Amino acid sequence: MSKTKISVFPLIWLAAALPAQQEQGTVQAKIESSEVSQAVQGDEGQLRYEILRPFDSSAYQVKPMPATSGISTGPKRALTYDLLSGEEQAFDPVTSGLPNAGWVVGRNLADEVGESLNRSFGQLQGITSSAFPWSAHARMFFQQSGIPYLCSGTLVDARTMMTAGHCVHEGFGGQWSTNVSISPSWDGDDDAFGSANGVLLSSWSNWVYDGDYAGDIGWVRLDRPVGFLTGWFGYGYNDDNNWWNSTSFWMTGYPGGCFSGAPDTLYYAGGTWDSVGSHIVEADMNESCWIGGMSGGGIYYHDGFGNRYVYANVSHGWGWPTSTTRMGARRIESSAFDWMVNSFIPDAYSTTQEDYIPLRTRVDMGGSSVVAGEAVAHMDYTIFNTSKYDPPSTQIDVDVYLSSNDNISEFDTHIQRHYFNWDFGPMGGVIINVPPPTIPANTLAGNYFLGVIVDEVDLNQDNNDTDGWDAAPITVVNPYDSITLTGPAFADVGSTVTYNVADAPASSPAWMYWSRSNTGTTINGHPFEIGSPYGTVATGTTSSTGTWSVVGTVPPALSGVKIWLEVRVDSAGVTYDSNTKTLRGN
Repeated sequence: MSKTKISVFPLIWLAAALPAQQEQGTVQAKIESSEVSQAVQGDEGQLRYEILRPFDSSAYQVKPMPATSGISTGPKRALTYDLLSGEEQAFDPVTSGLPNAGWVVGRNLADEVGESLNRSFGQLQGITSSAFPWSAHARMFFQQSGIPYLCSGTLVDARTMMTAGHCVHEGFGGQWSTNVSISPSWDGDDDAFGSANGVLLSSWSNWVYDGDYAGDIGWVRLDRPVGFLTGWFGYGYNDDNNWWNSTSFWMTGYPGGCFSGAPDTLYYAGGTWDSVGSHIVEADMNESCWIGGMSGGGIYYHDGFGNRYVYANVSHGWGWPTSTTRMGARRIESSAFDWMVNSFIPDAYSTTQEDYIPLRTRVDMGGSSVVAGEAVAHMDYTIFNTSKYDPPSTQIDVDVYLSSNDNISEFDTHIQRHYFNWDFGPMGGVIINVPPPTIPANTLAGNYFLGVIVDEVDLNQDNNDTDGWDAAPITVVNPYDSITLTGPAFADVGSTVTYNVADAPASSPAWMYWSRSNTGTTINGHPFEIGSPYGTVATGTTSSTGTWSVVGTVPPALSGVKIWLEVRVDSAGVTYDSNTKTLRGN
């Protein structure tokens, strides 16, 4: 299928660099209801953004870089491949009437840890930070002809990662990649930002059909707009070879081979080019390890004003398999830029209706767990209008759910409904501080997830919940044995003993009881393990962090006698108890 698109360039890419964009702010939500509705049986549906790759990331191998370039035999066209339907489409790119340079700014984040090197491309340095700009680089997982491979890439939009053509297609008339997913700030896991699946791939026909280095550029459209969390780079082009010869760039990616931490460590270096062509630029590296795995990594320019722009991607190299003597990159030229700015990237978004997507639920339990019947210490999530539409300021209603799994649905236990007002602009976002929800008192001890569902009629209501990585794991404990009591089991008569209390409600009245049995008794309507009769060893108040210490002397009456000790703490009308400890006097 052939389509022709007319280029209409936005002013942004012809203007001076714009200020870095930031997340728009924070708002405090207000409670509508804290009524609890218990979970019911039902079909929760497919996990939103369920990652398709196998769990074992070690099964993947570095995708080999193309060893030689093919020769183009036909007109250059932009191709796309729908990973869900299997449909391939072709588009005629704009090739004339374009300016000789252009750029689009990205979205920077405030927690920046910038580049610290001033060295050549041949001195790659590992990076462990997940702050911006490193958060915008990703490990790419995919399969080609059934073989699991690894590549690299850089986010250039909330839903678009730029990579190499040979990472999205085998080239030379082969097959498109399948089971594609990406993980920003990958360091052996995706804990930093989670992952996203590829839903649409793109490359040039001269790579797909001919294996030509000049077409070795690719893009991945993502289902989950993870770029809102990581930030993303701008992108640009400049057809003036003199500019390329006089400008320094940075390269990034996840190499394999003998690099320390490979293939789970991001590496970068800066440098200039030794050869500049209309599509390919090359640099001597003299690197003692092979850079395979860095395929698709973004090669970018830093403008000195806080903005970074991808201008090329790592494509090929020389020196395999033991070293890298030279690296080649496929630069963005005017037609590729036009394809990005006017077709592939904007086509992911609606221009006529808002699309709210909540991401990254965060919960502070006030410790390692939260007690059933109590509220968490803090909860927030981030919500974005993932559309190019500018909706009017409005009230957004949101429901909070407690779930036994990370598939948040209306079948889970509903524990709160709140609302907030916000004026979302196109692609705008806000952090929502949630009134701390209370965990129902009848919740059994165990591991759970807290998440939200946005109750609004928008473009796609299937993405209005926080599933998977975007749900927050919590641990619920009961008031019974929720306090930790530690201390000696044996002590000499007349010696000093210390018992320490932790994980108790903060700044609350506390008691330590003793008994000669552990047959159970009830105190203040709460069941304790110690038996009756019982006595009080000490009283006090827990600290602001829920700790308390009891220091005493072992009396002669305990010589050869075993007793049981247990702690009680009262908070907000609820009685909590500790594990029991035994003490025998010597």
